[in-house]
Amino acid sequence: MRKLPNAIFTLVLLHSICMIIFGLSTNHYFSLVMMVPAGFGLVSSLIATNIYLQSAVRSDMRGRVASLYSIGIYGLGPLGAFFAGIMTEHFSPQITVVVWCSIMIIPAIVFGFRLKRVNKELEPVWQEFEKH
Repeated sequence: MRKLPNAIFTLVLLHSICMIIFGLSTNHYFSLVMMVPAGFGLVSSLIATNIYLQSAVRSDMRGRVASLYSIGIYGLGPLGAFFAGIMTEHFSPQITVVVWCSIMIIPAIVFGFRLKRVNKELEPVWQEFEKH
């Protein structure tokens, strides 16, 4: 459990980098191959983030945090798709994918720089979790 924030960071970077490579690729078969690690990074990072949030929150606040997480994942997705569609009207789909995935890397890097602080703040939670 202690390595979960590091795993989230790595998985988000995996997804973003593979999608950037997908956007830059001109080979159909190579693009298909890049979708496998991109999908793995996306799904695994979503699962790891959910586990991370559920374990780091008091049980009386867990439902609220889960609902905010759901709004962030499922509620903002259509908004991002809308803006990506607007961007695709003016640029090629490849440029849109590369730009959006490059933007996704920025919060991952910010999170990566804060990993030591996050792990330090969650140390009591992990110790309590290991007792049970």
